[in-house]
Amino acid sequence: MQYFVIGPDGAKYGPGDVPTLKQWAVDNRLTQQTILEDVSTGQRVAAYQVQGIFENQPQTVTATPPPGTMGPAPGPEQHLYQNAPNIAPPSYYPRQGEGDGGKTLITVSWVCSAVGILCCPIILCLAGIICAIVAATQGSKKFVAPLVFGICAMVGGFALSLLSQSWLQEWLRQLQQQQPH
Repeated sequence: MQYFVIGPDGAKYGPGDVPTLKQWAVDNRLTQQTILEDVSTGQRVAAYQVQGIFENQPQTVTATPPPGTMGPAPGPEQHLYQNAPNIAPPSYYPRQGEGDGGKTLITVSWVCSAVGILCCPIILCLAGIICAIVAATQGSKKFVAPLVFGICAMVGGFALSLLSQSWLQEWLRQLQQQQPH
C-alpha cells in the first residue's frame, strides 16, 4: 500500500510505501502521530495505525481515534508536531510529481551549451552551466558531463567569436582594398 504523508503545513508528500515510511520513522522524519492518507482510498490515519511502520518500536500514543476518522484538524496550540523532536522539515519529503531528478535540466544544459558554441556563448553556455548545477541539486548524478561541456563550449564559443570577428575584419579590409578609390 502507498500513503501520502500529510505534513504540518497540510501539504501531501510522497506517496511512499510501508518500507519507505518505516525508514522515515527510523530517521525521525515522521512520528507515530503523523497523519497518513491512503493513496487508493483517501482515508487518513495516524502512522502508528499502519502495520509495519513502527514494528519493534515502543508506541507512545495514548488515545486512538475512531476507525476511519481523524476528527477536526488540530489548532495551533495542539498541533500534532509540537512535541515531536527531530522532525525534518516538510521539504525533505518527496513531493508527488515533483521534478524528474534533473533529467530535463540536463537536456536543457546540453542544448543551451551546444547552441551557445555558435551563438551568444556567454549567455547560452552560462545558462547550460547553471542548468547542470541546478540538476545536481535535484539529485542528478549525470551533471558533470554537461557542466564540463558547458564550460568548454563557453570558452570555445568565445574563441570562435573572436576568430570570426577577426576574419570578418580581414575580409572587410580586403574588400575595401579591391574597391577603386
